[in-house]
Order: sequence, then C-alpha cells, then structure tokens
Amino acid sequence: MITFDISKVSWLAVIGSVYDIVGAVVLIRALIWARPPELFRQAVQTWDADSELLRSQCTQKVDAIWGSSILILGFAFQALASLGLGIGGPPAFLLVAGLAALCIAYHVSLRAKHIKRWYMRAVAGAACEQSVKDALRTAY
Repeated sequence: MITFDISKVSWLAVIGSVYDIVGAVVLIRALIWARPPELFRQAVQTWDADSELLRSQCTQKVDAIWGSSILILGFAFQALASLGLGIGGPPAFLLVAGLAALCIAYHVSLRAKHIKRWYMRAVAGAACEQSVKDALRTAY
C-alpha cells in the first residue's frame, strides 16, 4: 500500500531534485532548442574559420557551465538532506524561489555577454597561436 504523509517529506531533497531537473535542462538547452536554420548555418563549409560553429560551441560552453553549476547545487541539497538536515514551510519556498530567480535572472541577463566573451577568447587564442606558429617558422 502506498501512502503519502506531508509531514515526512524531506523538502531539502525535493528542492535538490528540482534544481537537478532545471540544471539538466539548462545543460542541454543549446542542443535541444537549436533551430534548423541555425543547424544549417553551422553545417555550411567555409574557406576560413567557421564563425557560426564557433558561436554555437561558445553557447554550448556557457550553458554547460550554468547547467552543471545548478546540478551541483541540487546534488548538494540532496546530500544535506541525506545527512539529516531539513527545512520546511516558508524557508523552503524562499530557498527555492529566491535562488532560482537569482540564477535565472543572472543567466538570462548575462548569457549573451558570456557567449561573446568566450567567442572573443577563442578568436584571440587562435590568433595568438597562429602568430606563435608564424614566429617559430621564421625563427627556425
């Protein structure tokens, strides 16, 4: 017989599970929600570096960083619940709603900035690597 007693619910474990689900969705966001035109632009061959593919990879990196961070937070909540720590009522709701709103607002407002930063790092790194190769070629 299956019964449900709300007084025995470990809210911290429930919160951790919610964070795990949200983290997984953010983690795979760039792969699941890629539209066919975006996929086509990434698949087109170019003579030089493929900026669409690089932008897609930077997007995946940013989403992976955020998604894995939220997953780790969810696992930490579940671990604390397993150790016997418990919360309930308004503190549980505030913990879920507050942290979730903060994470989502930060991610949405700064996602484009982070993607651009990773894109510029990748381009600068490739340019630096090429100049080092050219310098080594002329020196030896």
